[in-house]
Amino acid sequence: MRHLSHSVALLSALACLLAGSALPIQAERLIFQRGDALYAAGADGKDARRLFTIGMPLEVVWAVSGDGRRIAWYAPLAGKGGARTASLKVRPIAVYVADLSGQRKKRLFSTDNLRDRQGRPVTQIGVGTVATAATRDGGGLFENWTPDSLAWSADGKSLYLSCTLQSARGGRATFVADSATGAVVVDAAQRWKSIAPMTQVDARGPLLAGVGLAYQPGEAAQAPEPASRFYPLLVTNLAEGKTTSLLPSAFSGRSRPLYAAALAPALAPDGKSLAFATVGAGLWHVDVQGKTYRRLTRQPGDDTPRWSMDGKRLLFLSARSEVNDLYEITLAAPAKRRIVLPKVERFFVVPD
Repeated sequence: MRHLSHSVALLSALACLLAGSALPIQAERLIFQRGDALYAAGADGKDARRLFTIGMPLEVVWAVSGDGRRIAWYAPLAGKGGARTASLKVRPIAVYVADLSGQRKKRLFSTDNLRDRQGRPVTQIGVGTVATAATRDGGGLFENWTPDSLAWSADGKSLYLSCTLQSARGGRATFVADSATGAVVVDAAQRWKSIAPMTQVDARGPLLAGVGLAYQPGEAAQAPEPASRFYPLLVTNLAEGKTTSLLPSAFSGRSRPLYAAALAPALAPDGKSLAFATVGAGLWHVDVQGKTYRRLTRQPGDDTPRWSMDGKRLLFLSARSEVNDLYEITLAAPAKRRIVLPKVERFFVVPD
């Protein structure tokens, strides 16, 4: 009888496969921040438990590795002053890695006067892939850059630190460090080497998706007004060393598409498309060649989309007054949103 039951189960599973049924999806959970602490919860937002105190959102930026086992974050160094730019004071930061309990914490490097394990200075940054005008405007010194995002490589071996240049011209760059040693990629002059002219990076395989900085046609040769700037999606293939803009090359100021001012791109699990937020125009979906754009939501406050493990759902933050709530939609029916968790500052979807 037992053999018969096993045979029936095997035949049933085979029938499902032949009928085209999908395999069971990978279990997932949420890692999110509320206040100054990190929490873990089920994919449905239930059974939340506190992990550890990480610091206030305006001071700390963090990211979870793709396997859901490690967390990296950066925070200003306590008691350290910073260089003053035209409008703000940039404080030196330190980058840390730990497990999700906050244990085994290790400082990889800081941007004040420490050196990485190869003895190379980390206080100077090269910006070779950023506009020449930005380099002339103090782009070669880290003190003129403000870190604004952190991401893990798909294999968990590298960390991508993305920065914005505080200057009239602006500039964006992403730098890479080894997640185990803190060793940074440097150029021939032993300065940090920019691997992509973008910030808000997400990684999937050899692909990096991020947000660049561009200007109105005809204004590239002069210092632009802030209104002439826009923020196109960029995709960098690290294996090929090629960066592609997903924004149509021919447009004027009057015909600028709604998705020209992009934010927080997230590559789909299959690496063939990405979701992203916009400045005031909701969430969008596009293939990695930038051929077909689809608007998913119209709420101006929708931000920071992240994919479910099966690639069928998107979770995202949506502003409610001064608080973000975490919502979920399916790509099949994006108009039907469901709240998952209230009062979420930042989150990641990871394997359970």
